[in-house]
Amino acid sequence: LYGMGGIGKTTLAKSFYNKIVGNFKQRAFISNVREGSSDVVNLQKAFIKELFRLVPEIEDVERGREKIKANVHDKKILVVLDDV
Repeated sequence: LYGMGGIGKTTLAKSFYNKIVGNFKQRAFISNVREGSSDVVNLQKAFIKELFRLVPEIEDVERGREKIKANVHDKKILVVLDDV
């Protein structure tokens, strides 16, 4: 979803997410992505924590990428990134 701030994009995204979330075993709604986007490792940690309910132990972007790839391979997942 794209548009000016304050027009209800997050509300619409949450509503849609809540409507279809039951179709996915693994899902994540990650808010305020822009705030953490300067640090990719922190974004990866938030992604892993929310999607897999794990406490992520990653030190660099490559380890985060490997951990995410290993856990999402051949799985049907739902991910919503808000405020990108």
